[in-house]
Amino acid sequence: RRNFLKNTLVLGAGATLESPVEMPAKPARHQFKFCLNTSTIRDQNLGLMGELETAAKAGYTGIEVWISTVEKFVEKGGKLSDVRKKAADLGLTIEDAIGFSKWIVDDAAERAKALEQNKREMGMLAEIGCKRIAAPPVGATATPGLNLQEAAVRYAKLLEVGDQSGVLPVLELWGFSANLHHLSEVVYVALESGHPKACILADVFHLYNGRSPFNG
Repeated sequence: RRNFLKNTLVLGAGATLESPVEMPAKPARHQFKFCLNTSTIRDQNLGLMGELETAAKAGYTGIEVWISTVEKFVEKGGKLSDVRKKAADLGLTIEDAIGFSKWIVDDAAERAKALEQNKREMGMLAEIGCKRIAAPPVGATATPGLNLQEAAVRYAKLLEVGDQSGVLPVLELWGFSANLHHLSEVVYVALESGHPKACILADVFHLYNGRSPFNG
């Protein structure tokens, strides 16, 4: 459609086309996969299957789902195996999921509870073919001063949980947070975790809000 409109404009205002021109598809010149972040359509309450269908209709080849949406689907009697098949039938990969466990907080009991939560969530994600889960600093956003070395140890433990399920927790920068709101902080924690799969989620929106320098 874009190619058709572009070529129509080139013909000039006085020219007409007798029949639509079918332009050959050009191979992508990049290594990016474009994914729909379903937080952008949460207000529509489409449900998990509806979100998959919407992403495919819009032309995306990947999608980022919310854990809570997956849980609601299961609570209503949905089968996770059906989600995996639906995504495959639509030509979608479930690249990531958004979760909110308190894996990074100072309270040891809260962290233990969070890791159990992550085990359950990652188990569900593995069943639907999801590859990753975001790991933002939930519970450590209000008060600055989080020990980054301790955060690295906690991230390593979370990565070990991910190893068991095959779902990779990705350390996420949150621009509005008092901790892990700079690119340098999340890079430090990822490196110091010592885990070979450690990686970061550097969202452009959060990089901007956290005032990370562009040259970084």
